[in-house]
Amino acid sequence: MGLNDRFRKEWKLAGYPRGNGSAAVVPPPSKGFKRLYYLTTAEHAVSNVVFGRVKISRFSELNDPFELIGTNFGNKTTRDAVRTYKADLDKECGLICFSEDWTEPVIWSHYAAKHGGIALGFDVDQSIAQQVSYKTSRLKATLPKGAAKITPPIRNILICTKFESWKYEREWRILTPLEDGEKEGSLYFLPFSKTLRLVEMILGPACNLNLLKLRKLINEHHRDVTTFKARLAYRSFRIIAQGNTVPTIQER
Repeated sequence: MGLNDRFRKEWKLAGYPRGNGSAAVVPPPSKGFKRLYYLTTAEHAVSNVVFGRVKISRFSELNDPFELIGTNFGNKTTRDAVRTYKADLDKECGLICFSEDWTEPVIWSHYAAKHGGIALGFDVDQSIAQQVSYKTSRLKATLPKGAAKITPPIRNILICTKFESWKYEREWRILTPLEDGEKEGSLYFLPFSKTLRLVEMILGPACNLNLLKLRKLINEHHRDVTTFKARLAYRSFRIIAQGNTVPTIQER
């Protein structure tokens, strides 16, 4: 067990910034894919793995009240059109939110049961993932004169614009029609697939699940998933891999 510096070089060559949490644990994704992380409670993460799916969130359920309304509402026509668009989109589509990395402690506090949860690492087809842009002020996007509906350029801006305070999330999104998901009661789930491949499972520093038992469970349902535990860094305010829990290639 232990970290592998050879992988760090591969991540650098793949264009990832220095300090990526998994850079000394696993190889980077293949060309055309982006490694992204979905943080949740331990219970939900295990359920996701067993059933091979991830929950689709609804815009009306997200914790940012400015979702889809990142434009300046000074213009009444734009204001009315955006409100209608937000209501209509929430009925038809949902999204899955990921982070570029899992080293930010605030993300674990907010989304992974105060560090007791799990980060699921996916290789996501870049054609279906959209990067969020963070702004210091509302955007001054207006509709063409006489238009009463949101145009595609404004729609794309609204979907991927958030206030700068959320920048720590380093968020990417998959927007998906609800009809493409698996419905269970009032919830919708997106199945794992060739464009959404599970490759890592990272137990938070305060996660009390048995690592070896969990690794065995995952191997029963998925191939080539690396399971390890994270810890608090000794010299920085970061969450990093706990080296003695990282399996060798033969153990994975």
